[in-house]
Amino acid sequence: MLPNAGVKIGRIRAKLKLNFEKENIFELISEKKRFYRLIAKNESGQPVFLKAAMADDRTVLGQLVNEINFHLVLKKSLAHPLNRYVPRILDFSLNPDFPFFLREAALESQRKSENDFSSMEIKKVAHLLDVVRTSPTNIFSFAPKINMFSFSFLAEKIKSSASLFDQKLFHETQTFLEKTRKMFSSTKAALSHGDTSETNLVFSKSGTIKIIDWNDVYLRNPLFDFAEFWIKRRRKPSEQDLLLKETSQKFEPRFFSFLFSSALVEITLRDLNLFSKMLERYRLEKRADRIKHVEREKKEYLLILKKAVK
Repeated sequence: MLPNAGVKIGRIRAKLKLNFEKENIFELISEKKRFYRLIAKNESGQPVFLKAAMADDRTVLGQLVNEINFHLVLKKSLAHPLNRYVPRILDFSLNPDFPFFLREAALESQRKSENDFSSMEIKKVAHLLDVVRTSPTNIFSFAPKINMFSFSFLAEKIKSSASLFDQKLFHETQTFLEKTRKMFSSTKAALSHGDTSETNLVFSKSGTIKIIDWNDVYLRNPLFDFAEFWIKRRRKPSEQDLLLKETSQKFEPRFFSFLFSSALVEITLRDLNLFSKMLERYRLEKRADRIKHVEREKKEYLLILKKAVK
């Protein structure tokens, strides 16, 4: 944890004059949360959202600074299409001792993975992801500068994940990559949210949609966000079908297949690595219920990977 995190959060909340229900900051610290999050009301009664780094970790601090910079760029670029879909930043600090930001709160309906989406909502999500993908990127600057949409980037991901599945699937994944090598140079990376889970999509009663938690924003495969959300809806096949219908029609079929499949490979490899670490921890803790849940997820992701590289 960052030194004196609880004291610093208390000072920030007092400085910003936030009204909120009583909570125990130190319980959050004992739970080793990466970020502190609070929904409150400011002095004028406006619902606001406070986010600060809790972990003394370069990756966590970098993610928060990345999110702050993203919000600041949008605030200065009023004509950018994403301003309709991203809550506005109100205050911030880039002080490395304790960075934080305050933004408008999105208090409406957040979803969970088990919730159903209506056909209209799925169409709105598909449209939103299309707006993200096609947004102008020249105003953004991300650090460190990594080409996350390239043959070499994905080849390294495959190589480093060799121990996660059998040799047959490893060979099929490498073969898929070799067959698509030339296509990586046929398009540029696009803006990507990086974590298009159900809980990061907020629907209002009037039907509008917002997307929150931009700490993983970067330039990636143009279909990264779409593929990630499609995977998240894997137990809702009718929703997956509608997502595919809404998005695939915007691409030439062969090109869509390449982008979608390569995004599925990247995401499944990332999450299979995560599952491996989770299983190791749960086995040490003898958490049979969690082990069963993660093993199920792992099998589902392996099946997605197998289909993607066929």
